Amino acid sequence: MINVLKRPCMRAALFFVGAALLLPSCEKPESNLGLDLQNPEDIFGLALIDTMTILAYTLFDDSVRSDKVDPGLFGAYQDPVFGFVKASHITEVRLSLSNPSFVLSTDTTADAIVDSIILVLDYYDPTISQGNFRKVYGGLGEQYIQVFELAENIYFDSIYYDNKEVALAEDLVEPGFNYFRPAPFDSTAVGGVNVEPQLRIPLKASLATRLIEASKTPGGLTSEAFVELFKGVKITVDETQFNTQRSGIIAMNTFGEKSRISMYYRFPRAAPLEDTLLTYHFPIRSGTGKFNAFTHDFSTADPSLLNQAQNGIVELGQQDLFIQTMGGTKLRIDIPHLKNLQNIEGIAINEAILTLPVRNFVNDKLSVPSDLFIFGLDADGNTFILPDQLEDLINRTFIGGRYDRVNQVYRFNFSRYLQQIINGDRENHGFEVVSSGASFSANRVVINGPEYPDPSNPSNNMSLSISYTIY
Repeated sequence: MINVLKRPCMRAALFFVGAALLLPSCEKPESNLGLDLQNPEDIFGLALIDTMTILAYTLFDDSVRSDKVDPGLFGAYQDPVFGFVKASHITEVRLSLSNPSFVLSTDTTADAIVDSIILVLDYYDPTISQGNFRKVYGGLGEQYIQVFELAENIYFDSIYYDNKEVALAEDLVEPGFNYFRPAPFDSTAVGGVNVEPQLRIPLKASLATRLIEASKTPGGLTSEAFVELFKGVKITVDETQFNTQRSGIIAMNTFGEKSRISMYYRFPRAAPLEDTLLTYHFPIRSGTGKFNAFTHDFSTADPSLLNQAQNGIVELGQQDLFIQTMGGTKLRIDIPHLKNLQNIEGIAINEAILTLPVRNFVNDKLSVPSDLFIFGLDADGNTFILPDQLEDLINRTFIGGRYDRVNQVYRFNFSRYLQQIINGDRENHGFEVVSSGASFSANRVVINGPEYPDPSNPSNNMSLSISYTIY
């Protein structure tokens, strides 16, 4: 198993550069690049360059910051291109009402009688987001869930990365109920009533007993006492217990309190109240400590991906490029001759469009990211936000990067950054391209490299088109 050790980083601040860039020579000098396209009779003419050399390859991604996220992810599957991936969600659980007391009244010590205690996981609703989220990414095959109680506290105001290890206590799932099959589009029967789709995992009654005992303290169970008594859970799966060729990554609602631990109980009352079933919810909600954790095994990944990222054979990136969320893979792109545009006197860049065509794998269960992000790299390999990004940080209408479903491409416009390079305000050290939603989505995409499938037919290759004006 190949487990990649990755150092923490802040996205758009610190990234790892893993291999040296091989710069091939050009067939013709580019010191006068574009001049042959300029109309000499038009002093303010427009010109276009679309033959720039592009070098690109795949790298393993750094660890991603993954705290305070929605949706939470858990599950595992075997990706036919990217290999094995597993997600786990670590979260606090809180009281829904302050100071609950699970005794009959203030003048008796009669305890509540536990009927059941259930972990309820609400499927994430992808309609509330613009991203290509899915309730289950991959297959709907059976999985083996584990709900470990945390043995240490996590905190809302702390920063967590996807490779953070947390001390764990026992698996709280009631023996015999670890296997489940996701049904994200089927209603669920609860007390004889059909409700919206959800996963319901029975937990051990001993957890309910502990909560009831703790509520007997004067004033009931306070929020502070509850967090120390029950520090949270790690929701994960044991991939050795099911067929990962058929399973997937499940997205759960972690902010809206629909995901929760629900305790059903009765009090020993006289008839006719003796059968009254009561419920208390311990919600998973926003404003609490939580993060996603990810594990990858690329040993069964596409050989081109593995040879680029693991073995440093960067030339393979000229044909095949791979981007995956969850701290998986990212792209390094270099356009070595951008600075030569300085040799064109009086040049003003109108557009610099980098096009990334998507490889059309016919698999509607493995959607591509809704957006990609491009960053500049400095001489030390650190990333920075391009000035084109600052034009519109939210909608990104200028720099682009949103998936074009019709043409199956991503496009970036970095004309302002290129003008800075020409003006000598910036040095060109290449770019890094990553997926949006890296810490809370399972998407991935294969990109055609600059020489795929045939350099003589570049219409479906990664390309750069630069339009400029001479003034």
